[in-house]
Amino acid sequence: MRICIVTHKLIKGDGQGRVNYEIVQTALQNGDSVLIISTEIDEVLLKNHKVEWIEIKTNYLPTNLLKYQLFALLSTITLKKEKYDFLLVNGFITWKKSDMNIVHFVHSSWLNSAYHPFRETKNLKTFYQYIYSLLNAKLERKSFKDTEKVVAVSNKVKQELLSSGLPENKIKVINNGVDITEFTPQKKVGLIVQNNILKGKIILFAGDIKSTRKNLDTVIKSLLYVPNVHLVVAGKKEGSIYPKMAEDFGLNDRIHFIGYRKDVAYLMSQVDIFVFPTRYDPFSLVVLEAMASGTAVITTKEAGVSSLLRNTNKQAGIVLEDPNNERELANAMNKILQDENLQKQFSTEGRLIAQENSWVNVSQKYLQEIIS
Repeated sequence: MRICIVTHKLIKGDGQGRVNYEIVQTALQNGDSVLIISTEIDEVLLKNHKVEWIEIKTNYLPTNLLKYQLFALLSTITLKKEKYDFLLVNGFITWKKSDMNIVHFVHSSWLNSAYHPFRETKNLKTFYQYIYSLLNAKLERKSFKDTEKVVAVSNKVKQELLSSGLPENKIKVINNGVDITEFTPQKKVGLIVQNNILKGKIILFAGDIKSTRKNLDTVIKSLLYVPNVHLVVAGKKEGSIYPKMAEDFGLNDRIHFIGYRKDVAYLMSQVDIFVFPTRYDPFSLVVLEAMASGTAVITTKEAGVSSLLRNTNKQAGIVLEDPNNERELANAMNKILQDENLQKQFSTEGRLIAQENSWVNVSQKYLQEIIS
């Protein structure tokens, strides 16, 4: 079988790209050949003679809005010239009808969210984001209609697709996966921040700290009710309002902004809790990565990954109802920090859930859907 995958980036280190990367690797192991149409590709894949890459160049355009529209046009022209047995796409990425569409993000739901940037602040930048979301919401509806099978990366995404009018019999849920060899429990030897080893309990937040959607502000506020604990924040701090916020709350000695880090897997294995009270996230892969690392997690019902914590017999963390309630978040932190047995339980069972959702297992599910 010759499988064609159309996506913007097919790179192992990219969130959406990782799903497609794992599908390619599993397909190759199955003896299939793969045609990839994208702007970027992981060089590892090009070493396999069964992989063919067609590059679509759009980087000379100034905005993603223009880049993605040009990509859709050029990919459509390219697909008309190519032969393949199965076409897999990701959201609205081409005008060509597909066999499978993997949905990582539903723009119509994000557009209606109270936390969309245009609802929080109205300026030229957020107006562009509004137009971007609006156009993608309209175009993705056509893509979902023009595919044989829609795969949602979480039950949350499925519910959003149902709300948009897509019939349930067209939707299959395959949760995102995790690399359980990269993210794995390690012996705690301590975290060094500014040449000092942090002593006592440590909480980690990792993600985009320029976006209010990830909700670091509630984490900072909650620390006022959680004594004797350090918060380590991993993420690019340039342009972020949160270092100043931590200073204003008098928490500089307990909140440590360490910038972007490539060793997130190590960081996750060295802390007591990973906290990610997102206000909106189709999945939140970092939460599953923390679970794989054997770390107790706290997230919210607004994270797609929360279904793995709620719809299982295993207890691996705490799911908050209100992402903006700092007292509820503080209570969850204190509950875990004060109960060593509960922390061990979350650690053990979180790892088991992660193993069930390893990329090996997830990519096999995709291949079965492709074959069927």
